[in-house]
Amino acid sequence: MKNKNKYRSEVVDFIRNNVKKLTTKEIAALASDYFCEEYTVSQIANAKLRYNIKTGERRGTFMKGHVPLNKGTKGMFNVGGNKTSFKKGQESTNKRPIGSERIDKDGYIMIKVSDERYSYKNWKPKHRVVWESVNGPVPKGHRIIFLDRDKQNISIENLMLVTYGTSAVMSKKNLFHSEPEVTKSGALISSIEILTNKKSKLID
Repeated sequence: MKNKNKYRSEVVDFIRNNVKKLTTKEIAALASDYFCEEYTVSQIANAKLRYNIKTGERRGTFMKGHVPLNKGTKGMFNVGGNKTSFKKGQESTNKRPIGSERIDKDGYIMIKVSDERYSYKNWKPKHRVVWESVNGPVPKGHRIIFLDRDKQNISIENLMLVTYGTSAVMSKKNLFHSEPEVTKSGALISSIEILTNKKSKLID
């Protein structure tokens, strides 16, 4: 993020959607991967302050009315543990294998790609994985859009790479459509508009 004082609306929304479940450091790492653009911890923290994005529950503290996890389970958290406690190195029985899929709250299909220490690194948008398997890494400053607006239609024919600028113009002018060819035309119109504006500024 070159200008620390300006944040794209989609980045701000991304922070809002993840602020209650991830730390600032985790959001910075995830945003960098998701948007293919480097975001530092201080930049995410500044964005939270600038747009009054509150974390909600403070980490490490209990909110009023909170019921302790170990209430009524005397000895459950003793140093020695008990028969139902996990042993060192033991994996949870409900751990999902690599290749598992789920739908996130925004309607995207997420696929598990690894078993990293931090769970947010283990899952990636499946449409991105599919596109990159054919075309290679998503270039910096670009994103993948769905030509028919269906986030769960991840066939390679339904995916298109556009710049963030093109995507922003398309959203502003409502150029996304359920008909793929109409969306393609909208992307072309938006790209031409951006180039025209750049040339105008150079002439001025």
